[in-house]
Amino acid sequence: MLVRIGIIARNLGFSTSTLRRWEKKGKYISALRTLGGHRRYETPTRSNTSKTVALYARVSAHKQKDDLRRQLNTLENYALENDYLIVKKYFDIASGLNDRRQGLLRLLGLCASGAVDRVLITYDDRLARFGTHTLKELLSRIGVRVERVFPSADKDHTLAEDIIALVTSFAGRLHRTRREKSLTKPSPQS
Repeated sequence: MLVRIGIIARNLGFSTSTLRRWEKKGKYISALRTLGGHRRYETPTRSNTSKTVALYARVSAHKQKDDLRRQLNTLENYALENDYLIVKKYFDIASGLNDRRQGLLRLLGLCASGAVDRVLITYDDRLARFGTHTLKELLSRIGVRVERVFPSADKDHTLAEDIIALVTSFAGRLHRTRREKSLTKPSPQS
């Protein structure tokens, strides 16, 4: 089915000017032009856009924004090197244990819509601290592959490392809670 540029831009989450710029560069070509010169695009499905990807990056704290930028740059470069079309970029600044991350939820919605066939991440723990296998399995059943840019640093991941990650996460939350309470506590009057 052929659709107008505005519809395809809205579905992909980009502006129409981005799509026009991509067409000039040969990245995302319209299927045809009408007699009036208007672009018409095929709706994105896995069959006609076999290399469409979404990027996902995550850090735990706001002070790690530089690392977040590095992750996204790494993912963008990897996608360009492999001739992938980046459909959307998602990121979160939240714990990997948090299952209500807005970026992750939006990513899953995009994957369910059929707009991408791959999700690029730097490492598995950027997707989630636990349950990455379940997320990957779910995505694979709807035809989306999770592709890790860097190989796993440790093939022998142990239960002890999982426990350390949990304790570290909860300790950080406890310290943040204590710090927030001490900042809001009224100072003693003289």
